Amino acid sequence: DTNDINISKYMTTYCNGVNLDYLIINLGINNKVNNVYSSDLDIIERDCKLFLDKLHTQYPNCKVILNGCHMGSDTNPDKSFREFAFKINNLYKKIAISSTYSNFVKYVPISAYFDWRIGMQTEQVRKSIWGDENDTFEIITDEIHPNELGYKMLAYADTCYMLALLNGE
Repeated sequence: DTNDINISKYMTTYCNGVNLDYLIINLGINNKVNNVYSSDLDIIERDCKLFLDKLHTQYPNCKVILNGCHMGSDTNPDKSFREFAFKINNLYKKIAISSTYSNFVKYVPISAYFDWRIGMQTEQVRKSIWGDENDTFEIITDEIHPNELGYKMLAYADTCYMLALLNGE
């Protein structure tokens, strides 16, 4: 429940009370409220802002990287996922550039790091960026969720953005 979030307690319990200077948030496209997943954009926006407000209150100097969603595979029979992911990305971007959050939240368009048409596809992907261009590999488990290599690619995208942020770009 978003109302029960206590980030400083979590940091004290699990991270030896280390100060939180940067946080990467990957919220995905669904929102669990009272053990029920919601795809209502208003609820997702409300809870995202509530989380950011609590974080900023507890750690006013913390910078946040708010990840967008990858667009998913066009082999997924549920085409509504891509449309919804597009709406979620616009929502996260809107939050990050709003005057309330723009001083400490930066939006990362994760989908820009993957093929725009087929996203994180379950079909074979050319390895030209990640190794031998003749090799191929899968980066997704179920047309939506990345596998281990897919998560490494997401982490790489965040790392690039974090380095730019640290360098003041």
